[in-house]
Amino acid sequence: MLAVVAGAIIAIPTVWWLGFGPIVLRQGRCSVEVVDAEGVRILPTGVEASDAIRAPIAWLRSRGDGVRVVSVNGSPDDDRWIVSNTAPGASLISLTADLSNPADLAESVRGSGARVAVISTPESCRRSAWPTLRREISRIISSGAAVFVNGDTASSAWEIRLLASLERSGAVVVGACNYQGQVIDKLARRRRVNVYCLGTRGTPSMAPVTAASVAALILQLNDGLAPRQIKARLVESSLPRWQTADPVGGPYIRFTRSNRDGHWLPRRMLFRSPFVYRQLDAARAVGVDLDMPWFIDALNIDEAHSHATGLGARIAIIDQGFELRNSALKGHIVDEAAFGDASFNTHKHPHGAEMSEIALAVAPDAQIIPILCGVSGDEAKDASLVAQAIGYAIEHKADVISMSFGPFPNTPEGRRAIDRAIEAGVSVVWFNYSGHNRAVIRPEPVSDRSGDFGVFSRTFERPSPVELLSGRSPGSPQAAGAVALIRQLHPHWQPAQIKDALVRGAFTLEGGRKVLDAVGALGGY
Repeated sequence: MLAVVAGAIIAIPTVWWLGFGPIVLRQGRCSVEVVDAEGVRILPTGVEASDAIRAPIAWLRSRGDGVRVVSVNGSPDDDRWIVSNTAPGASLISLTADLSNPADLAESVRGSGARVAVISTPESCRRSAWPTLRREISRIISSGAAVFVNGDTASSAWEIRLLASLERSGAVVVGACNYQGQVIDKLARRRRVNVYCLGTRGTPSMAPVTAASVAALILQLNDGLAPRQIKARLVESSLPRWQTADPVGGPYIRFTRSNRDGHWLPRRMLFRSPFVYRQLDAARAVGVDLDMPWFIDALNIDEAHSHATGLGARIAIIDQGFELRNSALKGHIVDEAAFGDASFNTHKHPHGAEMSEIALAVAPDAQIIPILCGVSGDEAKDASLVAQAIGYAIEHKADVISMSFGPFPNTPEGRRAIDRAIEAGVSVVWFNYSGHNRAVIRPEPVSDRSGDFGVFSRTFERPSPVELLSGRSPGSPQAAGAVALIRQLHPHWQPAQIKDALVRGAFTLEGGRKVLDAVGALGGY
């Protein structure tokens, strides 16, 4: 049963301060019903486009039943797949139109009976016909249908002006971010984009159709909303994001510490400011959210805490940067070490502390050993430092080692160090391991079928850069935390036994993908 917590209908006027001066990121004000997730397990779909916007949580309230979405000149099969995985109760209509002469576009959309329309490539309209296109889109909106357009395909100055004029007319302009949540686009700062979601250049309709599907979820709940109200709801409910990478390429944004908790925010620079955008969120768009991070609920971690919390287990986090003032680590650090030309005073990139915090969310009574490895730019040298760090973890009685590196430590020296750890009874979690030791645990995001089991590629919702909040990195500490839970109950189990428990206890999604199940890993209880 879903239970509404006290004061469930809440307004969220949160302000996230980024850097010094006027860099401000405001979270939109919208009513959200926070539900008690105890006894309710909301599983991911394994489809990244759907899971990245938290569509399964939105389905607690709406599935888009009865709403029609029309896609103009899209990719019918791809668009239907996106709609079915975002708003499974909605239906897709594919429409072919000659945008070089769009005079009948509004009539065609109205004839489809759709409340939501997607125009993936508005720039394909002849320049001389742009006034006609703007008029037709305005007519569609006036007739009660929300219009979504692709914000990434406009490239010339004139096309960017067209995009801006369509946005002013009431259309929702949708941009695409990559798997890690980054916006990599040389023209991103020039385009007028309302919201971003996962998309690819090979399928230009992917991002706008995803956003249109969220509009279908909204319309099931209130089919009387006008297009501009739908647009406002999507924007206000979206999540403010910033990234360390500049969309046009070049050096990364520098960090600065902004509060006593050790979380890092971007430093304001003279000629270049952080790229800030809004990320689509289906759950908040329909006014619902969980009272805990989704990965804690979906991986059955909250239920597992009734049986184990990682008490007495030691998790070694090997990383190339730490901020040890992170308040979540207080009282958990029992040892620390640095290798190479590195120190905890100089290498304060927050990645290692974020990975430690994820591990502690899974195993809240575990102990943490932060091990810092310097970055020299020489991969062979850096791999040797990682091997030394593994040796340190063995000597200092770690129960599990978590690494979120790229593949560079896959050297003979690195693999020998991993083998020694396994022989010493220390579990190793690293998704990029390519050796032959079958006891090494290789988690991957739920959407990726190559690992031992699926974990979440996105964890916390907070004002950290998207590079820390998403990607493959969070997978290792999620699995390492689960190892700590097992070690509390079975302190003498060997790494191969622990991996077997994780794999056998995993939950199988529709389609065959296995997902980490903390309760299953503990024996099912």
